[in-house]
Amino acid sequence: MKSVTIILFSLFLGSCSMRDDYPSEWGTLLSDCSDETILVSNKGLRSSEYGDDKLSAMLVPDAQYSHLADQLRVSIVASASTISIDLLLDSEIVETLSINTSEFKGCENGGFVVARSSVVNSGGAIAKEWWEFTLYFKSDSLIVSKKKGAIGTLFFVPIAGTETQWLRFDKA
Repeated sequence: MKSVTIILFSLFLGSCSMRDDYPSEWGTLLSDCSDETILVSNKGLRSSEYGDDKLSAMLVPDAQYSHLADQLRVSIVASASTISIDLLLDSEIVETLSINTSEFKGCENGGFVVARSSVVNSGGAIAKEWWEFTLYFKSDSLIVSKKKGAIGTLFFVPIAGTETQWLRFDKA
């Protein structure tokens, strides 16, 4: 019992949580979770000063042209549980990808959810990381709630943390 208490106390001391509130000036998040297609800028506005602001880095980080694309066409067919993404450079499609069906979790509370996880083992750290992106389609933009978390150890010191950030990608 004593060792369990020490472990839980260590996790508590080595944990942090950052959460940004949804910016009210971005309007309401209303969606009926129907099929959607939108062409947006790859670079977005963040609710805070930290984190990535490129949609391609979140949705398709391993894409060959992820870093070059200036626009993304995001298409969701809810009934087939598919998300297709076209990366565009100077209005020309340079790469077409789809989100793995095991990562697409469908619609929850008016937003389409993409979730993935990985294990990190480098530089003295071993951790389990997870990401959850919720996409809200609006007439003039795509709003993304980005949640990230990790639990593990850094040089045998337990660590845990979560963060939530909001991003807005304007229609191109």
